[in-house]
Amino acid sequence: MPCLVGCTPQFQCGTIKRAIEGDNIAPYAKIFFGEDPNNPDITVGNNSAPQWSNTAVIKSLQVGGSDGVGVRVEILDERGGSFHLFAEKIAKCMEKTQEEAKMGIEWGWVVSYCDGTYFVNKSPIMYFLPTHLEVNFAEGKVKFIINGTDLMQAVFAARHDEIEGNDDLKMPLKQAIRELANKNHPKFDVEFLRKENDGTFSEFGFKADQGGFNGPKAVWTCDGQNKLATIRKWLEPFRTDRDKGIIAVWDASESRRPTLVLMEDPQPACGESLSICSSSVGTYLVNAGSCSPVISFTPTINFVKSWANLTTGGNAGGAGSGEAVKKEKICSGQTEETGILQNISINGPAWDVFGPKRATEETQKGQEAHTRANLVVKDAIRAELRVQGDPSPEFVHPKLMLDKFVSLVVINPFHIFGSGETGCGDWLAQPGCNEVLSNRNWKITGADHMIKEGSYITTLQLTLISPGTASPGGIPFGGPNSGGYVPENSC
Repeated sequence: MPCLVGCTPQFQCGTIKRAIEGDNIAPYAKIFFGEDPNNPDITVGNNSAPQWSNTAVIKSLQVGGSDGVGVRVEILDERGGSFHLFAEKIAKCMEKTQEEAKMGIEWGWVVSYCDGTYFVNKSPIMYFLPTHLEVNFAEGKVKFIINGTDLMQAVFAARHDEIEGNDDLKMPLKQAIRELANKNHPKFDVEFLRKENDGTFSEFGFKADQGGFNGPKAVWTCDGQNKLATIRKWLEPFRTDRDKGIIAVWDASESRRPTLVLMEDPQPACGESLSICSSSVGTYLVNAGSCSPVISFTPTINFVKSWANLTTGGNAGGAGSGEAVKKEKICSGQTEETGILQNISINGPAWDVFGPKRATEETQKGQEAHTRANLVVKDAIRAELRVQGDPSPEFVHPKLMLDKFVSLVVINPFHIFGSGETGCGDWLAQPGCNEVLSNRNWKITGADHMIKEGSYITTLQLTLISPGTASPGGIPFGGPNSGGYVPENSC
């Protein structure tokens, strides 16, 4: 298929994404229960639901993810047999949520050729907790929608009053988090991970003056909050041994115990070099012709709104110290007046580790690091990229999606230009590439997969590091080495 290349060499990272080719291309989806993918299932094909004489079929499927995942499956059932199964499987008891998070989903493409060969490009299996049914009895059929989420939704519904450690035997932070996760329901495993430059994962530790590898020792209280809120509160004053914040993501990719991943902020620190192409999933060509899988590209640029999302300008004095603390301008060109001074509460572990003189300042630094790790929406430049469906793992697993980028080559629309001599028009694009939006470093913040009525579309949520909010002035859109545009009036 013909393809416009424009300024592709300037912005390309990895392979160029191309539209799927085949004599017949059809979306594929499957839902089953249990750990064995060969269990009786419902699909989009003619052999769907063999246990009910092929009378139930998937009508539509939507899967979305960022730090967690969710699924919505619409099923058309001529006899109502499958409805009974789903009614049995939805979550009904808090203490059984761990065992019930076994609704497996798989989707992708079936590509076949006239010579009889074919291949299936499918996603990894994702597991969900079925939460509720929406049912419609009409025209002699049963149409129902099953909704599923990761186990985190059940975590939000529970409150805890446990105390980990005591004054005589204080407990390290990592141990306290693992103990909390495995006490009472819903139970889950916890991993403390960082992504290394070579793509492998390792376990992060905490700063030396904050307890070292296993974190500070203290008495940890839940205060009647849910497990995730409690873990966030415990982590708030502390940073990793690389002085970074932590983001919580859910791993729904395995049929093992549900797992919460506490991931070190994968974003480069201010001034830290980034090997952009090593984390890129490839290059998309926008407005390049039929070779490209891009359906639409919708960017928004709003610097004023991003200022409001910046963290506070500092913290007013608290019980430990009456001195106001100014926020450090981490990767931001904004003035010290941007943001407001406000009180922060100092928890017991921060008081024990830092003492009254440093507790406010160190807690503020911890808040700033965690906010930077989690609040990617503060970037002024965001976009929605709709492409031909792509079930690749990095567009499915929150853990793999977290530090992934795509390169975009945005080719300007073509116009008729006069040659100036013959008077005949030339069908040209001038300039060929959009220099503001073409960039190697569009960060993926979320992905949505929709299969419906014979089509499969993946929608990627993207953000671009912008000077004045997430980087100092004078840095290109997307950061150093992105090949991006450098605005003249950035602060």
